[in-house]
Amino acid sequence: MVKGVLAEPAFSFRGEFFAIDSMAGEPPPVQRPHPPMMIGAVGPRMLALAAREANIVSINILRLADPSAAALDQRISWIQEAADGRFESLELQLPLAVAPPSDRAPALAIEDAARSGDPFFSRIVAITEVDRLAASPFVLTGSPGQMAERLHALGGRHGIGAVMVPMPHMEALGAAIARM
Repeated sequence: MVKGVLAEPAFSFRGEFFAIDSMAGEPPPVQRPHPPMMIGAVGPRMLALAAREANIVSINILRLADPSAAALDQRISWIQEAADGRFESLELQLPLAVAPPSDRAPALAIEDAARSGDPFFSRIVAITEVDRLAASPFVLTGSPGQMAERLHALGGRHGIGAVMVPMPHMEALGAAIARM
């Protein structure tokens, strides 16, 4: 429906629960037929929808009890299965948590970030074991060089083309990107 509103001069829709009659998408988008669409999802049904309809698929499993590489692999396979020949044209995106650069062990760096009052780390530590987070591809810890290596591996192994981080983590991510 969003694509219809953005692509048509006037969009109409009749569904079971509501109807739209000749709605103009204003202002009209510069990109045609519409701007790139991103759908973020975790489960198989929404990831399948994203694979079929979106240009960018955001895979967010940081709030799961198991934010592991295996869980990421499973979700990417769901996307590939549902993409119906368009997987190569999709951009895969991951939300990341980035701890301040440190030479401490990953679990200790994560605990430090949570104790420092970082709301994002506080939330994920409350729902996921620190050791699982330390091994997760969704959490960057270590020196800027080590973080850069992990970012590079995400692109190489999983085809991740973009990441998203909470604003307070931008400086730490910037230090890693400078090393890439």
